[in-house]
Amino acid sequence: MKLLQLLAPYNIKDSDSLVRLGRNGDGGYILTVDTIKNIDRCYSYGIANETSFEECLAKSNSNIEFHLYDHTVDYSPRMPKAAFHKEGLAGSKIKDCNSFWSHLDDNGDTSREILLKLDCEGAEYDFFLSSNFERFASLHSMIIEFHDIGKRTNDFKYIIDSLNKYFHIIHLHQNGYGGFSNIDGNSIGNVIEITFLNRGIYRDLKPKAVKYPIAGLDFANCAGIDHQLSFEF
Repeated sequence: MKLLQLLAPYNIKDSDSLVRLGRNGDGGYILTVDTIKNIDRCYSYGIANETSFEECLAKSNSNIEFHLYDHTVDYSPRMPKAAFHKEGLAGSKIKDCNSFWSHLDDNGDTSREILLKLDCEGAEYDFFLSSNFERFASLHSMIIEFHDIGKRTNDFKYIIDSLNKYFHIIHLHQNGYGGFSNIDGNSIGNVIEITFLNRGIYRDLKPKAVKYPIAGLDFANCAGIDHQLSFEF
């Protein structure tokens, strides 16, 4: 299947809306109002020193507990109900990195209202390819920044195809920092930020025709570079 077919986004409910959390540039991401209201955990990997998204999310829902992971920095959370873990993401325990599933167990976390957010500079592939994809059905939503798509096209397609069984893609944005590759006859960003909603929670959504970026919602990660991506049905 062609990549654009796998990435086809879905409309959310009329009673819901898309919102941007975080700064207008690299570090801001898209969720729905309904998601913000209903999650009670956020596991965020690869925070570096950019937590404007998490800080906005904490202000929007004071009930959310945060687990912030990054093995490359030292960080003191600026939010209530937040814990920093100096560990990174991997498919299994490797030095100072481990799987999200192991971190859930370490925290004794059994919540089913979890947002998983990854910006791990490529470590997402090892994690996803080492996971049983059925386990992701236990999560409420995900924001994943995929890297190196031009180099890892087959892995990326496999992961998206597998996740599509359990999630709707409801927004995506190409990060201009990664450049672009020709994939299936289309110019596709090598770094793409994707928001996923659980199909079991958000039922009966339909594919939508849309042109990205969306004015007022999407902002270029790299100044002056924001590439269009169109879906028509």
